[in-house]
Amino acid sequence: MFLNDVKLSAEDQNVLKACTTEDHESVGLIGCLLNDGTYVNKARLIIASNNQYNDELAYRATALLSCTESELQALIEVLSDIYIMKFEQISAYENRVYGILFDVLN
Repeated sequence: MFLNDVKLSAEDQNVLKACTTEDHESVGLIGCLLNDGTYVNKARLIIASNNQYNDELAYRATALLSCTESELQALIEVLSDIYIMKFEQISAYENRVYGILFDVLN
């Protein structure tokens, strides 16, 4: 899928957005496939970029993030603030994605 730059239909995107998997690799794959600019998707991409078992996934996610180390750290701080301070304003699944992110980063 990464090699062929497949354009997802709106229906396919909605299916991926509705997916509630907690498997780190699956969360990362969804992030790469959606490749949207939402904070939750950026969290998915960071999760994918830290994948230790799928080098292609990690490489693709890092390329999609395309940010410097300092920009990445600033993004992680923003995501941390969302996770801590806006806990009640985001969905339970978004909270879980952020939880997975900070588990992966520790």
